[in-house]
Amino acid sequence: MTPEIHAALQSVGHAVTFDSGETLRERGAFAPDLLFIETGEVSCILSESDAPPLTVGPGAIVGEIGFLTGQGATATLRAIGPVTALSLDARALQRLRKDAPAVASDVLRHLARLLRARTAENEAAIPVMDADDRIDVVRCSTLDQRRTAQRVRYDVLCLESGQGSPDADDEEGVITDDLDASGTSFIAFTGVQAVGTMRLNFGSDVGENYNALQGVGGAEADLDKLAVISAVAVFEAYRTEQIYGQFFTAIRTFAQASGAEALYMTCPPEHEHLLTAHGFNRQRGEAPSPGPRELSMVLAPLSLPEISDD
Repeated sequence: MTPEIHAALQSVGHAVTFDSGETLRERGAFAPDLLFIETGEVSCILSESDAPPLTVGPGAIVGEIGFLTGQGATATLRAIGPVTALSLDARALQRLRKDAPAVASDVLRHLARLLRARTAENEAAIPVMDADDRIDVVRCSTLDQRRTAQRVRYDVLCLESGQGSPDADDEEGVITDDLDASGTSFIAFTGVQAVGTMRLNFGSDVGENYNALQGVGGAEADLDKLAVISAVAVFEAYRTEQIYGQFFTAIRTFAQASGAEALYMTCPPEHEHLLTAHGFNRQRGEAPSPGPRELSMVLAPLSLPEISDD
């Protein structure tokens, strides 16, 4: 990249450092940013097979596939010696488009070329798995994906269960509310069929909408460090520990990378086992229940789960 582009990225990015041997990304994890390596080298481990890892150094961008497509990280990234990098999230790129539109265009074109090249390299290096009955969870990174999540919420809540929603648009067949603007949605797919969705917000986003947050994590809890699963819709045939586990793995890694220390959600009593199987506990104390048919569930501390390379 040119010195002009580097300077522009430094003006909007957040400086981060990693010690020798430290993991920048775990394969399969979700993160809200990509990394521009300024000094040091990073090993990119695509699989645990005999394939040698790739090594990248200063000027390289890593984590762009997950950032641009919403997939989990395709490789484990590990520092070879001390590494300094710039963390660039969606807000940073938005500032870049506002402050330096020509530079932003160059960066986005570079990312598009890099995405095509890296995707081709990964497809050649990683064996294709049998897609039958496979469930993949992706983070919504495009308007079309976010619209798909809103349609799934409508289909599950209004059509399958008949519950309805005050936020439903029956003509469009979607459910959308104010928290969509600040939230991050995830979708589970089998092949091309979307079978469920969950949305993540932070406590400061939902605020007074969630009275039950008043006791979560203690009276002095920082709502900016409390992640909230604010919308859940999974088709009944797919409500299994497997799909909830995949959602929670994606959301936990993303929430922790975003600075969260605890994860909160509500659920009907009959779904409690799907949460407790993955580390959630029923919230007790002075926090009121959000409704007569809802339980307050909390996962804290928000520990990073083990992610399989299988």
